[in-house]
Amino acid sequence: MSLHRSLLGSRHGSAKEVSAPAAGSLPPEALATGGMLLTAAGLALIGPLAAALLIRSRGAVGTDAATTPLVLAALAVVLAVAAGVALFVSAWRRAHSRAPLPATDSLSSRGPGGAL
Repeated sequence: MSLHRSLLGSRHGSAKEVSAPAAGSLPPEALATGGMLLTAAGLALIGPLAAALLIRSRGAVGTDAATTPLVLAALAVVLAVAAGVALFVSAWRRAHSRAPLPATDSLSSRGPGGAL
């Protein structure tokens, strides 16, 4: 079994028989995996960020130099979680996309008013 076939999830058929996504697009599984990793990374930063904000609010840091890393960490958390959610939504839409109507059932082939 070739590596290409095992990565596409086909253990019995050839790699050409496996339905591949359109050129330049990722399958829903890859999008969901990316969303999971980005969301996990963002959520993993929340603990240290909350601890740093609590330490700062208690007055342990007297300089303004510590503000920049806190703002950057907060921005990283927001961006990672937002990108992860966006990837999950994209995977959901791609996995639940509707199949196009056959040419005989499309509105362009119907007469005026949509009648056949």
